[in-house]
Amino acid sequence: MNMVKNRISQSLTNQQVEALLSDSNYNQNVELSERYGGEVYQLQDKRILAITNGVCRSRIYPSIDIFTTSLIDLESEWQGDEKKPAFLPLKKARKLLERNSGWSQNQDLEEQARIKFSEIYEHDDGQILTFPSAQILKQPFSKLKGALLYSSLECYQAQYEFRSKHMLAGLLPQQNKFIEAIPKLCTKLGTQLAIPEQYLDKSEASLKHVEWAIKRHGKRNCLNSEVFPSLLAYIGEVICHETHISWKMNLREGEIWEPWLVASDGCKYEFFVDLYKQLDSEALQIRTTVECLIDAIRSNSRFDNLDYPSDDYQFLDGDDDDLGIGLD
Repeated sequence: MNMVKNRISQSLTNQQVEALLSDSNYNQNVELSERYGGEVYQLQDKRILAITNGVCRSRIYPSIDIFTTSLIDLESEWQGDEKKPAFLPLKKARKLLERNSGWSQNQDLEEQARIKFSEIYEHDDGQILTFPSAQILKQPFSKLKGALLYSSLECYQAQYEFRSKHMLAGLLPQQNKFIEAIPKLCTKLGTQLAIPEQYLDKSEASLKHVEWAIKRHGKRNCLNSEVFPSLLAYIGEVICHETHISWKMNLREGEIWEPWLVASDGCKYEFFVDLYKQLDSEALQIRTTVECLIDAIRSNSRFDNLDYPSDDYQFLDGDDDDLGIGLD
């Protein structure tokens, strides 16, 4: 139980990363940074802080073993080592441009980039070198940011496309109306997966019936815009029922609405990520995952030194159409 619980990581906003770095002693793990394509730091209390280069949110992990396990999973999704970029400190990347002829700035790639890089260079041999945008560099921890070196244009495009695609794209047609649709979605789940109504009482025990139904229906057959929202709604309601946590809708980069579970102290839990990964993998341990998450929410002891809530995200709940509400 404890082993599974410790596998849970948490995403951080820029403000939270800044607060964490200002209050902690840390050392960079160069080897893991290169593998991750970002910056990986080990804090004094042995936790791991993984800072991205502006495409995904940064995350904090309870230990280096847990981070390494997550990194292996991520690498398998990147479809092979040859498609991973090398992380270069900014000074080293600038020297690479100065000392090696054959580099030219590719303005076409800069214009196409969904996350605006300040500069993208292409070498005569096909390598691609990207520098982070001014928006990233102006952050208080900008000294930690670096450049990414790709072995070819194809590798740059393949990984960029992978990282830019949100897992909820096409899976949540309700979008910002998801919370309003939860009661109907929970009722609909019984019909979709042939689960008798009396077994869907929003208790932890009911999840065993949900797991059996998923296995019978087929995990990947649940990864569609019909079944996935119903599963997310029902399992999320089980968590809410057991912890008194609440739903909030997060607008990601102005494009994708994410259903988050948010505690009264502002801690945010991205359960949709866990559910998606379980349906897209060999193992199916929804009950165990939910039990661990409920335990973590109740104890709220894993990240007690972070500054919550944060105003870096735009939230919408089910009863208010004001996009500017916070986490109160």
